[in-house]
Amino acid sequence: MRSVLFLLLSAAALSLTSCGGYEAAQKAYNLGEYNKAAELFDAAQKSEKVSGRRAEECFLLGECYRHLGVVSKSAVAYQRALRLKYDDDIVMLRLADAYRAIGKFDEARDVYNAYYERHKTDRRVNVGRASASLAEEVWPELSNIKVTAENADSGYVVKPFREVNSKYSDFCPVYVGEGFDVVYFSSLRMEKKKRRANKITGQGGSTIYMSKVDGRGKWTVPQPLEEPFGGKGNDDGAAFVSADGRTMLFTRCPMNNQDGCPVHAYEIKREGGRWSEPVRIMPGADSTFMVAHPTLSPDGQVLYFVSDYEQGSFGGLDVWKSLRNVDGSWGPAQNLGPMVNTAGNEVFPSVRQDGTLYFSSDGHKGFGGLDLFKAVDEGDGRYHVSNLGLPINSAGDDFGITFVGLAEEGLFSSNRGNSKGYDDIYSFYLPPVILTIEARIGQSGKKAFADGNTKPKNRILRPSPSATAKAEASSAVDDARQDDFMAALEAETLKKSDPAPDAVAPVVADSPESSSAKQGAAKSASKTAVKKQSAKSSSATKKQGAATTKKSAANQKTPSATAKKTTTAKQPDAYSAQKKTATAASTVKKSNATPSNKAATKKRKFVPAPDAYVRIVGSDGTNVKIPADANGKISFVAEKDVRYVILSAAPGYANMRTEVSTEGINRSQTIRMTSLLDKVDL
Repeated sequence: MRSVLFLLLSAAALSLTSCGGYEAAQKAYNLGEYNKAAELFDAAQKSEKVSGRRAEECFLLGECYRHLGVVSKSAVAYQRALRLKYDDDIVMLRLADAYRAIGKFDEARDVYNAYYERHKTDRRVNVGRASASLAEEVWPELSNIKVTAENADSGYVVKPFREVNSKYSDFCPVYVGEGFDVVYFSSLRMEKKKRRANKITGQGGSTIYMSKVDGRGKWTVPQPLEEPFGGKGNDDGAAFVSADGRTMLFTRCPMNNQDGCPVHAYEIKREGGRWSEPVRIMPGADSTFMVAHPTLSPDGQVLYFVSDYEQGSFGGLDVWKSLRNVDGSWGPAQNLGPMVNTAGNEVFPSVRQDGTLYFSSDGHKGFGGLDLFKAVDEGDGRYHVSNLGLPINSAGDDFGITFVGLAEEGLFSSNRGNSKGYDDIYSFYLPPVILTIEARIGQSGKKAFADGNTKPKNRILRPSPSATAKAEASSAVDDARQDDFMAALEAETLKKSDPAPDAVAPVVADSPESSSAKQGAAKSASKTAVKKQSAKSSSATKKQGAATTKKSAANQKTPSATAKKTTTAKQPDAYSAQKKTATAASTVKKSNATPSNKAATKKRKFVPAPDAYVRIVGSDGTNVKIPADANGKISFVAEKDVRYVILSAAPGYANMRTEVSTEGINRSQTIRMTSLLDKVDL
């Protein structure tokens, strides 16, 4: 949630005086007391009589809700401020971002466009519009990602880490030790009676907790770390722990009733079973430089952290780094540059064992508030930054990721689906991808070229790279030279070997042009059939009486009624849709068909080619020959990110060459293909 971000980055609250209204709300807001300020601004704007003041109160109320992660309430407040003609255009950008976060994309685009007309050079509006388009494309999955996270496109399985989560915010987990059986995390839980609600978040203060796997393989009930953590008046969180568990870096907000809460990062050692006193981290020995969310490179020589330092900044909060000196101190801070940092906020950096940097940002193109990103160092200060995708990211704030070594497994925190904006810790892992190519080699019933040319036919199978995409067409349509007879034969063979429920059928296409032409013909034929049937039904209705009409309507399904039922029914899969289109097209052909046309549409059984085999050659060095069984079938386990050429052959038949690429496939599936070979007539 945003309040977590500002709890560990902003000046913490002073005690409020007894004054009320706008002044008290403004004071609480300036001190970062967003929960308290929201209550005061809400009350103030309801009784405010000065329209200009009320507009400001509504805007600041929206800002409080934004920091607290309650986006729906922030949208209402921003909308009210805009209607009251708040004099700063930033309210438009904030409102558009809020609309985008709650799925009101048309409204978001309208407000983004209005803001753009006034601020064409502001990069934030372009990122906002791009993010709105990205989120809209996947909104059904994005809006339900807490429930359907296992089905998202990245292939990751995401589940709540229920063993450590509480009803309050739990965030920024980190593994401790090489066994990955101990977890430290930050929490705002209020289990102790003496703990009072924090005025920034409305929850408890931030404290670092620990949980470990016991002898039964279960995670223990989380316990707060002993002193010097969790001391009176301190907010501790966003910790990093070295691989040996002996060094910790963390962010601390020490309470000071005179000056508020300056944010600093500290380093602490574990010696003799106890923690030493924290030592403040100061890059370049600059005590004025704010340092938060610290983390180290695997070799401990590079410090990454977050700061609001203006000199060299790209706006908002940026990720910086500092190199360790020979004496163990930290050198001058260096901004990571415009490929990582934006006009928005870049926060909560973490580094994997292979040196890959991860961070969260609301300034890069993403799905929600804070999205998780990966930054690969390409040298010379250049980084390749990529979004981690769904379901790691969501429409909410996603941040604080940690990995189990180099495995595609770990933990992160998110406030997805929480109406209060509270955070939970989630586990994630990437299941192994098992790809199977299943082929059938049969006889086409046709003869090869008259001159005996046995040059292989070429076609391309395009398995879906998306884990949630359904089959777009059948997996074995012959090339454009095959006539309607062969297309009907192939559709029938596919019908008898539908893919397993967990399989994603590949798309077969010889060329985009031929595929488009076939689809266009099918659509045209379907429309013609509907028009003709509708005309016949209308003529019959005029000749019948009212009673006859009702009886006919009750006992017959007209094309229009069928169409209506189809639109309200569950969307069919790709094969069913293709079958219905083909049926409509065949209805038109049947009414005007010649005997030869009727023969061409006759369905025939699949006939295996005798002594058939396939030769599979892959870009990874694969080169195998697999004989088909008596039914003309073969099976082959493929690898990810490999391009295969599959040559289907049989004595006395022309070969068929098929290309299959498994690049970008991230979930297990079976790729089915049927090769119908032409008889060689020499």
